[in-house]
Amino acid sequence: MERHYSVYFDILDRLQDLYNQAIAPFTRIHQIQSKAHRSPLEGQTVSRVPGVVTAVRDNGFYLQDPIGDGDD
Repeated sequence: MERHYSVYFDILDRLQDLYNQAIAPFTRIHQIQSKAHRSPLEGQTVSRVPGVVTAVRDNGFYLQDPIGDGDD
């Protein structure tokens, strides 16, 4: 019977993780780049970055925010 509770709580933990990912706010490109010479998010892993791939190169790609930040 103890194993059943373990599986149940494992499932609940996974569902909580999925829920947290689903409601996590978007990280906009301008939040990553900032106006400074270094990103305020340097060294951190970011996710949920909405964007449009505008070019692909051998070593990566260019991503543009379709909304922009209003700072032309």
